[in-house]
Amino acid sequence: MSFSRELALGYRAVSPVLCVLDQGAVRVRYNVMMVRVGPWDRNRPAPDLRALRTARALQGVWADTTVILFGSRARRDWNDYSDVDLMLVGIETTRRVAAYLPPAYRAACQEYGPNPPAIDVKCLSRQDFREQVIYSRNRIGAVAYREGIVMDGYMPPLREPGSRDPHPENSERMELEERLTDAHLLYDDMHMCLDNGRYTKNCVFHAHQALEHGLKALIVAQERAYPRIHALTQLAKECRLELQSDLQLLAEYAGGPRYAAPPFPSIDFIQLANALTDDLTVVFQHINERTGMNPWAMEHASGPRYRPASPRSGME
Repeated sequence: MSFSRELALGYRAVSPVLCVLDQGAVRVRYNVMMVRVGPWDRNRPAPDLRALRTARALQGVWADTTVILFGSRARRDWNDYSDVDLMLVGIETTRRVAAYLPPAYRAACQEYGPNPPAIDVKCLSRQDFREQVIYSRNRIGAVAYREGIVMDGYMPPLREPGSRDPHPENSERMELEERLTDAHLLYDDMHMCLDNGRYTKNCVFHAHQALEHGLKALIVAQERAYPRIHALTQLAKECRLELQSDLQLLAEYAGGPRYAAPPFPSIDFIQLANALTDDLTVVFQHINERTGMNPWAMEHASGPRYRPASPRSGME
């Protein structure tokens, strides 16, 4: 079976990725390893070939490390504003992730030019990767394993000699706590913007991100895998919740200030902040019912905060 025929039937190239599109077909210049990924939808874009070449350029830069491209540019639901998500498996050091960004950025510039998309690099040891794949639905290693494209065609073994299995409930609990911690930090960032009089796109972005993390935490508490999306409307539907926030407004700023839509002529930031507090309170109540955990009482959580009415509105 030809490569283009296999891809049309729902297979994906895993190793070398120097491909070109030609009227819906794919021509490949090297032999490739194929994995089944589901029905091919010609109405969706192909995996981003520039992101694939970026990831491929990094394979071999670090010894005993496997590079995986995942996220929307691997799933085929990417757009021009999507991040390039890279997973480095085998990083045993405690160096900051920022240490791995310059080579990734240089590789992206080779493909995209001087203004590449945002590069998001995640690093995991082989042991951490193995534990997340086996015992988690939503942690980043499990997601990269499910949807990722491995640059050298080799997936690290999930079981290593002498390794000990973690308690499976610990991984899901850690994911829940991480999501809730992020929700609290972003909630506080939104209020910090308002406290300092910064009525900007950043404020709306933080509100969106806080609610997104809260909703995904609820899905984790429900012992389900959440979709890898930022769409609050769909996440709220997944949770079967009616929310007070203006989800359409928040959605315009899901990509942060770099990718945000033009400012709205008028935004009531006080109403935005208080609606977010109401929505997080509802989300946290559902989490409490499922787990016994009170998210507002977590360590470092500032608790719900309602802002008094103010005449200030409009975005700078």
